[in-house]
Amino acid sequence: MKLLYILFIFSSALFLNACDQSSSFYPTDPATAAPDNGSSTPDFTGEVPGPGSGDETPLSITSLPDDLSRGLAFLPETHTISTEGGSGGNSFSVSLDAAGGINAAIDEFGELTLSGVEGVISNTTVTVTVEDSDGTTANAQFNVDVAPYSAQGAMVLDQEWTQSDGSGNDLTRHYDYYVPSGYSSPMPLVLVLHGAFGNKNEQHEILEPEAGFYVDPPTRRWLQIADEQGVIVAFPNGLGIGDDDTETSTLFWNDCRGDQLRSRDDLAFIDALPSEINALTSGKIDSANLFVMGISNGGMMSYRIARESTLDWNAIAATVANEPQSASGSEPCATPTANQAPSMLMLFSTADTIMPYAGGNPGIALLEAMIEESGGTPPPPSFYPLVLGSVVSGDDTISQWQTILGTGTSATTTGHTDLVLDDGSTATTYSYSNSTTGKALEVIRVDGGKHNLPSREFITPDDYRDQNNDIEAIDHIWHFFQSHSN
Repeated sequence: MKLLYILFIFSSALFLNACDQSSSFYPTDPATAAPDNGSSTPDFTGEVPGPGSGDETPLSITSLPDDLSRGLAFLPETHTISTEGGSGGNSFSVSLDAAGGINAAIDEFGELTLSGVEGVISNTTVTVTVEDSDGTTANAQFNVDVAPYSAQGAMVLDQEWTQSDGSGNDLTRHYDYYVPSGYSSPMPLVLVLHGAFGNKNEQHEILEPEAGFYVDPPTRRWLQIADEQGVIVAFPNGLGIGDDDTETSTLFWNDCRGDQLRSRDDLAFIDALPSEINALTSGKIDSANLFVMGISNGGMMSYRIARESTLDWNAIAATVANEPQSASGSEPCATPTANQAPSMLMLFSTADTIMPYAGGNPGIALLEAMIEESGGTPPPPSFYPLVLGSVVSGDDTISQWQTILGTGTSATTTGHTDLVLDDGSTATTYSYSNSTTGKALEVIRVDGGKHNLPSREFITPDDYRDQNNDIEAIDHIWHFFQSHSN
């Protein structure tokens, strides 16, 4: 059974059962009443009597959690219920219209606590009741509908592709892919590349907290997009230190950092997937619409694909990732021409402690974070080869791709509404374009953001990875991909 966690975002006060007091108007003298001018309501001049004893403000509840319809989040959560009016001496109670997924309790001071139990909540109504000393009651409700998205198509797991390791030995590569139901025409293909220490399953499965970084990972949004708009989505695995992917907690990509010293050919694996999946799906891949997105180390691999792939990718998104840098400081990957390179979307977080926006060694930053999280215990030896290799700054990454794509430095700027004030970050999009080639560069900069994907619906649990909740990153990426489709 999976543990369910719920995150509540509390907003402005909700007023329910508020009563309007009507007032009676008494003319001082019927003779002085204004003549009937034909209107249905005569005009009177009169006085309004003041409230008498016992005319206190009606009892009402003035603060309550908003309806919760986000992805899986975290409990327990507390919120103090506020009231106004009535005769005082309030007592509180809470009830649920369904038992699945949460427990609810409220104390004498109106502090509501919601805690998780096993199961999944869907369409649960939480009712809070307050009763004053005169026996007058007021009720207020909010709804909880946080069941994760239930995919309608078919997820095909653990497909294999074999390649040589360059020394006469075979490497078996693995990937999953998702095919939505109800679509007969060829569909676009999106590849989703995990980050270092991640794996393909973590990108599309609902995970318990101890099973990975995410409970309901933001990349699961791709399944919903696939069902709604007809997209095939594939999730490949990188390789571990021993050039296999059996130990799924140590996987990474050969992302072209010049001092990473990796000889295996991840690029050949990626380039083979469109034709492989097309054959497995009996021709359901639209080869004119191919896209890649990568996260962290997968994002750095995305830069390599954009620079060196032999396929004609329409657009590529590299998220929480800077361009790899060689030991000498030069660009270690090939430099394509503006006509060869795909349009690029990049997402940077300025307070990222794993992928430093200013550039440097992301492996060292991750090592320090892991030691801090463990209370001083170093990670296992399998980690250390990943420390090799540095990245350029976010600014330099943008500059490199402005040059490659020929977009220039003039941007159209879009500031996104700061919907969640306490997430500590804001998001801005900068759009650059080359009117001659039609290629574009789009940069999403999350000021104050950490090493994760912004999302409104899918929550990242790690305390040191505070997440921006103002935008849905996957939706922005898909919109960018659509704008560069054929």
